[in-house]
Amino acid sequence: MKSETFNNSKGIIQGLKYIANSLGRLSYSCEIDPETLFERLSIIADGAKWLIAIDRLANCQIVFTDELTLELVEKIFDSNNVEDVVSHYYFDDDKINDLICRCETAQQIRPYNTLFREISEAYEQNHYQLACIGLFALMDGVLADVSNMDVTNFTNRIKKIMDKASAQKKLGDMERKEVAVYFAIKRFEKSKELSMFYGGKFSENESDRLKRDWLLHGRTHRDYEKIDFLKVMLWLDAIIFLSNKGTERGIQP
Repeated sequence: MKSETFNNSKGIIQGLKYIANSLGRLSYSCEIDPETLFERLSIIADGAKWLIAIDRLANCQIVFTDELTLELVEKIFDSNNVEDVVSHYYFDDDKINDLICRCETAQQIRPYNTLFREISEAYEQNHYQLACIGLFALMDGVLADVSNMDVTNFTNRIKKIMDKASAQKKLGDMERKEVAVYFAIKRFEKSKELSMFYGGKFSENESDRLKRDWLLHGRTHRDYEKIDFLKVMLWLDAIIFLSNKGTERGIQP
């Protein structure tokens, strides 16, 4: 029995190492200073306001992976409740279904099709806590699968975008998305409070923030809402996006 328990524990520990390694590669492999990025991009028309909107989203644990239009930026910039703005965007016009479909059809999700369907069913039945538990478990698997991905291309893309911004050239939608994902990840890297993957000690009071460890270890006592489901789904979408960028050949001009 002890041997079996030890072997199971080794598997869990190895899995956690994969997760830590993957998150580390997502965060630390892109060594571009966010302040430098902000300085370069802020000279573009509405660039500073756009980056401030991304920062406000990150402060709510949101990695925005859709097109961050100027209209939406203005709403985020002017709002006292960023989560409400994002909720209206995704849930009022059913964009949440587009996000779910995008993730479901991704190559990285194929090995987990059954789990993803069950997560979607839990969400449709308003079982948001169960859906979040499933998403975090799914994300662990995807992160382990892509733990050896090469993010050099993504780093080079960000550098090229910075050069383009320095020349005051307009950025395309995909370039804006790449910067938005990068900027948010760097914010999470610098703040344990914002990170979903740093839960703190169970002996301390539970945070109001969304925390993976408290959910997966059954220690959470807070209520979960559809905005929590959305936050984790967006994180999954960001990981898929980065994984795809890491496997692309060459850098687009």
